[in-house]
Amino acid sequence: MKKILYLLGAFCLVAGLTYAVTFTVTLTDGHTGLPFTGACIQTTSTNGLGRNPPTCEVRALAWTSNTSGTATVTVSDVVGTICRVVIDPDIDAAPTAAYDIILYDSNLVDVLGGQGADLSATATTSFACFATNGTAYMPMEVHGNLALGVSNAGSEKAGVIKLYLRR
Repeated sequence: MKKILYLLGAFCLVAGLTYAVTFTVTLTDGHTGLPFTGACIQTTSTNGLGRNPPTCEVRALAWTSNTSGTATVTVSDVVGTICRVVIDPDIDAAPTAAYDIILYDSNLVDVLGGQGADLSATATTSFACFATNGTAYMPMEVHGNLALGVSNAGSEKAGVIKLYLRR
């Protein structure tokens, strides 16, 4: 099954198509030690403007929290510079005000730079991701899997996170 999804994804990326993969992951929350399940629908679309490989990719991650108000999902094979992040709370299942989203890389660095904290339950949030060394800001480069975590969202709430990647 995994091989089929990879082949489907590779074909769609080369053809410039959009595909969706739905999966549910059961993990243990590292902060509380409680098991929980989070659901995520990941959609990828590209705009290469005739270039091969495409130079821009958008990963849309639709999440739904469990009854404890959390969701955690691994986002696979993310490569490039995160140029922009858009976080949209769901209209019908709006999260609790001041909910939090983190996006860790393999080094446990929040690639959102803390900008996913205390989010609005009704307004769309959009920002650019930057790493800092204390004196300068640099674009956030990623390569590999990312761990998405949502907390304080309320029971069975939902939203979408879009990652705009440049390769």
